[in-house]
Amino acid sequence: MKLNPNFVTGLTESEGSFSIIKHKDIRAKFKVNISLRFKISMLNKVGLLNIIIYFFNCGFILHNKDGSIDFTIRDINFINSIFMPHFLNYPLRGTKYLDFLSFKEAINIIKSKEYLTEKGINNLIYKKTFTNLTNKSYTVNNNIK
Repeated sequence: MKLNPNFVTGLTESEGSFSIIKHKDIRAKFKVNISLRFKISMLNKVGLLNIIIYFFNCGFILHNKDGSIDFTIRDINFINSIFMPHFLNYPLRGTKYLDFLSFKEAINIIKSKEYLTEKGINNLIYKKTFTNLTNKSYTVNNNIK
């Protein structure tokens, strides 16, 4: 089954999340590591999530104790080369667009190796504060890419 790319974007708008995750790590230079994660969470829709894996040709599925199922991408190379172009070509239209922009900026910080500096780590932590929970209302201009 082939999915319409706009369907994947719409599914992300309703069930997806873009996360910048901070992990304490005493071995790290600044005592913290940052990782990125894209996730779509659903109940009892493993078939659809398997089709999403096929659509993106990457990612994995996790079955959670609460009965939910997650499609997840964590690999920065897949995020940058496959996942990001999709949302640039088929943009989000609601509040998730702001999360996407923060996520995109985080990827640029990581690609530029700025995350290896204290300023870069602090910038990623700052971007984290603006994803998933704080963006309440926004309408995207259809011409923005």
